[in-house]
Amino acid sequence: MLATVLHKPGDIRCEEIADPKIMRPTDAIIKLSASCICGSDLWPYRGLQRVDGPMHMGHEYCGIVVEVGAEVRTVRPGQFVVGSFCLSDNTCPHCRFGFQSSCVQREFMSGAQAPYARVPLADGTLVATAEVPPAELIPDLLAVSDVLGTGWYAADAAEVREGSTVVVVGDGAVGLMGVLAAKEMGAERIIAMSRHASRQKLAREFGATDIVAERGEEGVARIKELTKDVGADSVLECVGTAESFDQALACSRPGGTIGYVGVPHGVNFDGQKLFFGQKRMLGGPAPVRRFLPDLMGRVLQGRIKPGKVFDLKLPLAEVAEGYRAMDERRAIKVMLRCERRLGGRPVRTHKSEKEQRHMTMRLKIAALALSVATPAFSQESPIIGAWRMRSLEAGAEGSLKPVPYSGQVIFTEAGTLSVQAQNPDAKAPDTPYTENGYEAYYGPVAIDDQDKTFVITIESSLVRNLVGKSMKRKFEVSDNKLVLTPDNPAEGWRVTYERY
Repeated sequence: MLATVLHKPGDIRCEEIADPKIMRPTDAIIKLSASCICGSDLWPYRGLQRVDGPMHMGHEYCGIVVEVGAEVRTVRPGQFVVGSFCLSDNTCPHCRFGFQSSCVQREFMSGAQAPYARVPLADGTLVATAEVPPAELIPDLLAVSDVLGTGWYAADAAEVREGSTVVVVGDGAVGLMGVLAAKEMGAERIIAMSRHASRQKLAREFGATDIVAERGEEGVARIKELTKDVGADSVLECVGTAESFDQALACSRPGGTIGYVGVPHGVNFDGQKLFFGQKRMLGGPAPVRRFLPDLMGRVLQGRIKPGKVFDLKLPLAEVAEGYRAMDERRAIKVMLRCERRLGGRPVRTHKSEKEQRHMTMRLKIAALALSVATPAFSQESPIIGAWRMRSLEAGAEGSLKPVPYSGQVIFTEAGTLSVQAQNPDAKAPDTPYTENGYEAYYGPVAIDDQDKTFVITIESSLVRNLVGKSMKRKFEVSDNKLVLTPDNPAEGWRVTYERY
């Protein structure tokens, strides 16, 4: 197949290489729906990172599973998946703590600027959607796999909160995604540092309230002026140079937090400045796997459009032009179309484009996920599996009435539960569990088969107020039927499911 190979700085080629194969029983092979060029790919391209021999490039990806190893359990051929650039088992102590990018089995994805790619540790790395998404969502889902996940981590690490003041250092793709993340997290003021008109415009679209074009001491002075000499509560460092780190430290208020995700080059710290500056710092390779279910859900629901960051789209054969465009700052981020090739792998036939478009409404509730940090069950419970909603009844206790609804729940062997449901009436009033007619949340679940109850601790939800809360439910399983009821009968509802 044709794939992207860097031979030496500045020498990037699209050339024939061997097809990827299953090498370990935990591998999966995917057919890429699209790939892209990352800002970090420019470091070796520019000669700022050592290149010892031909490098197979690309670590951002989404696509269709075409083959899996013998031990892969959570994804199957025919499913559309998104994965992280950090490959993880999602079960080690660091993964369970939410830092899959420090997994004890960590590998870094490579070779994704190609029509097909091998994904090691597939169970812990890939997250599947309920249906194959329509073509118009591919750029957004591709962005989730790294650039949005990294920008989101920068905001998370910087402790962006409702009502906070945020400064974003860097107007590349990651910085722009940091702006989007800060907006989604409820920041009141988002100051983007940018000198380029096209990037300033996109920053505004993503939620920036202010633009600062100055750099160095002038840039710091402008931030201090905007914040009444206080500084920012949260600073997102999205570049990785000594200058950008100095800028971030100087813009942060005492007690503020800096989330740094730019790969550092030539960065050193003054211990005295750090000591007396009293700034928190957290960063490093983004644990994108932690955020994938939530971010995919936001995309599928139509809440965010991170794919706008791709301002140049090229066929894979023109990848060299893509690298030049990003190196010369003629493009913010380049998306690569991965064309078919002669003798391509057989891929399970999927629905037509027209049928896929009809799936869009269903996809809005489909953020299927494995958990971030959950224990495995000691034995298989009869509730484990995927269940499709057959009926919902609600009302006063003892007089429940049918309510039109659709949805599904998935209990995994890894100890997680994901819930998605949709009210056909998009104008229905919001409930404690729904927003605009949609319900979607997931988290670790503890099941008591003897008591026939389970407790889910919600780690991600479309309704933000649910995050961190625990909910107890009763269940009955008979053959292929599952019935869920509230622990408190006064809540007045009953849901019946059938096994997929």
